[in-house]
Amino acid sequence: MACDPIRLRRVVWAVVAHAAVSSTLSETPTARALGCLVTGETVSADLAAAVERVVIGLDGRAFDVHDREGDSPSYLAAFSRARAAAAVGFAISADLEHDAAEAVYEAWAATGDIETVRAVFALVLP
Repeated sequence: MACDPIRLRRVVWAVVAHAAVSSTLSETPTARALGCLVTGETVSADLAAAVERVVIGLDGRAFDVHDREGDSPSYLAAFSRARAAAAVGFAISADLEHDAAEAVYEAWAATGDIETVRAVFALVLP
């Protein structure tokens, strides 16, 4: 059974936006990409590449902090931001039906809050 792409995009946006806010993700490419999800605007290849560079950079920072400090609060914050950025990357995929689960998984990893993810699903997909 095919999923309604509008409803799918809506729920993915809601979960990913929650992760972005919760993790204080503020990099310009990710904010622009989330804006495209809201408006339904197509994400350009350049913007998608910029989001991927943000993900790679934030992942690298998280690994560096972990190497220095282990599972410190600084590492957990860096990990959360990197996972939220990855969620944005999956959410803007041209093949969202395939990548929606990855976007939601990364958003959950960013927040560690499965109950809020479930609540968003319940609100957006009654």
